[in-house]
Amino acid sequence: MKCFSSKAAFVIAMTIFSVTLSASSLADDIKPCRVALIIADQWDDPAGFLINHTDQQDRPNTYISEQRTGRDFSSLVIMLKSWGIPFNIIRLDQEFMDINRFIGPDGKPDVGCIIFDAPTSTDPGNTIFDLPPQKYEVLQQAVNEYGISLIALADRINQPAIQQILGIKYQGEVDSTEPLRYSQEHFITRRLPNPLDNTYDPAAEKKKVHVELTDAKPIVNQGKYPQLTVRELPSGARTVWIAGDIDNMFSYQSYRTLLRRAITWSTGYTLFKTWENKAWMTMDDPGGAQGAWLESWHYPTLTEEQMDKYLIKPLEQHNAILIMNVNPGFVNDELRKTELAFQRKLTDEFGTIQDHPSTKRGLIKGLEAGVFEIQSHGLTHMQPDLWSPPTWFGSDLHTERAHVGWYREFGDTRRNREIPAAEALWRMKTSITWLEHLFGITPLSFRPGGSGLSYSYHNNTQRLAALAGFGFAQGYLGPDMAVMGWDFWGTDESPLMVGAPPDAHDKGIAEYPERFVNIFERYPDMQWMGLNEYIAYIHAMISLPDQKVFALQVKYDPHYCMYFKEHRSHWNLLVADWLAEKINGASVTVDGTTVINNADFSKKLKIEIPAGLGTHDIRIVQK
Repeated sequence: MKCFSSKAAFVIAMTIFSVTLSASSLADDIKPCRVALIIADQWDDPAGFLINHTDQQDRPNTYISEQRTGRDFSSLVIMLKSWGIPFNIIRLDQEFMDINRFIGPDGKPDVGCIIFDAPTSTDPGNTIFDLPPQKYEVLQQAVNEYGISLIALADRINQPAIQQILGIKYQGEVDSTEPLRYSQEHFITRRLPNPLDNTYDPAAEKKKVHVELTDAKPIVNQGKYPQLTVRELPSGARTVWIAGDIDNMFSYQSYRTLLRRAITWSTGYTLFKTWENKAWMTMDDPGGAQGAWLESWHYPTLTEEQMDKYLIKPLEQHNAILIMNVNPGFVNDELRKTELAFQRKLTDEFGTIQDHPSTKRGLIKGLEAGVFEIQSHGLTHMQPDLWSPPTWFGSDLHTERAHVGWYREFGDTRRNREIPAAEALWRMKTSITWLEHLFGITPLSFRPGGSGLSYSYHNNTQRLAALAGFGFAQGYLGPDMAVMGWDFWGTDESPLMVGAPPDAHDKGIAEYPERFVNIFERYPDMQWMGLNEYIAYIHAMISLPDQKVFALQVKYDPHYCMYFKEHRSHWNLLVADWLAEKINGASVTVDGTTVINNADFSKKLKIEIPAGLGTHDIRIVQK
């Protein structure tokens, strides 16, 4: 997946992670790190850009005529993006599967493994959806001739060609409450909890897939029925079948870890990131006009003194970052225009003093102390159209102006209509420009005020935020795709997102400032990070340019990955047991300096890349 910004399409700043082995015999064992994710019709967007991970009730003005769940697909995308594992998407509702999907112009594989998540039917007269005719035998060619590994999920195995590759025969499925237990130690299940689907709740009913083993080794069982099988082939390919209820299998942490391990075992290695014990702390609304105009949400803007005492000093004490979602535009009713925020000290119509210049000084002080990270909350937090009926400009403070719909910028909930695409995109881009002018920063995260959104495809707020150049908006954004919604908060797959006490807004600090420090008691061991760091990792581009050597490249885009310009990055290198045996004892060097002597590749290694968007060389050197 490419992640170039429109600002820097002609420049690529890169970090190179290279592992050079002297033994040429390993060339056949080094597979590309890229994954091919095969789906059927789970992608709602025919244009192949917007991915929904929200429930239907969360998007009342949906842009598609049929509602399909597709949550397995979006969950896979979220996991792969959060881990940093590169992938392509092949959708069988629009694409034909041929061998060129998996090999490069040199005739060699350009993917290390395939994840097959495409529901299909063996009966042409009883298909559950319309698919173009597919040659599933191509997968046999990829596995047997090119050594590309295959991971198949749940009940997506009813094609005979897929069953032959996996070494199983599909029999059907029934509901069951039996736990999923692994019967023997294997790299994929190593040190995972047993059962894999263990929770504090009573056993949930889930689908149990029945298969007959023909040439596969069972690793996990549900009762007497195999639910995870592995197979090694003469071509060097490995196959894994991970059973489970496709609708909820990734709700278990062990299953998500198991999938990542399966990718590692299939390709021989992974360079990845996980997010355990990490969190974002967010505060909305500094600069927003609603605090001065909305009766039910009225309060004085925070002063420099308040920020220093109640926010900056506690954050410094706990080495924490607070993400400030800021509106850089303020609606001036008298002039009937939007002005640059934080310019005036005024007394609003409620008689409250709004000291905006003091707020700006506090924000700058927190930025300079390294405890604030400023991101975009839109431009004004208010509707673009404030003059047409029923009209906000000049209206009564306690009647028309008291309607909360006026204070939703990207979905007109006052008139029950959407914000047109051009207007919304202009406001997003202007927000970026004005924040750069005010604070000298480029925001990479976007959080629309009041969660007011437009949902039709052309006006879709998430899609437009990606076009504006944002890298995250409670979902991945980039030139390659926009994910509407996110998942796995507070797990290995994604940091926890917590609103700053007492109410996740500057209003709470204005009213109950002493409650802010409670967050450090609630989460005593949490590491509070910024969004720019996360965005940098999920936009990093990892590749294997040359299969003859074990050499990975990690490219840091100068826009999305700007965090790494002045900060070190840390990755996990995990090598499968079968490959670790061949390289154990090698040394690891970073920019020519040995950092690990006689490395034990049977364990996960921590790889630190120095700050900078330039080129870094990390090698595994055999003696």
